[in-house]
Amino acid sequence: MAVDYTVIMSVRQRFGDNKKEDGLNLIETEAPFVGQAKDFPFPCASVDRSQPAILQFESLGVSFRGIVQINGIAIFGGLTAGTGVLNSPGGGGLTPTWKTHSLIVHENVLLDQNVLHIEAASTTAGNVDDFAIDNVVIHFKTRRVGPVGPGDGGVVVG
Repeated sequence: MAVDYTVIMSVRQRFGDNKKEDGLNLIETEAPFVGQAKDFPFPCASVDRSQPAILQFESLGVSFRGIVQINGIAIFGGLTAGTGVLNSPGGGGLTPTWKTHSLIVHENVLLDQNVLHIEAASTTAGNVDDFAIDNVVIHFKTRRVGPVGPGDGGVVVG
């Protein structure tokens, strides 16, 4: 079975309310700020809808579980909090580190044209979680098109 991928986002994006919380510095201030939520349209040409896919991305500074949806359907696992490294002794607090997410997109979610929705959670203090997302890619199986060659062992789907 053939496999393909689509780069959904190749430029780092910042989510949240862009406020300094708990004395922490804002994250990735040079990346474009998109607010609490953003939709990212992306194609999956000749996607085999009967097969699952894998959504991969990196996050920095997520403190509260955010929302990840494709075509309005929640992607299990979603956007989970990351970890950090302890600041220098006496500096207090943690410096966020990048976290990689690999999420299974269930069958019958992807279409030839799709929309990825990412949304930051509102915090208990009434603010919106500030974080960055980067390197968003989806890996998916495709329908076989065209003639089957010797040794392909497959069936033409189309």
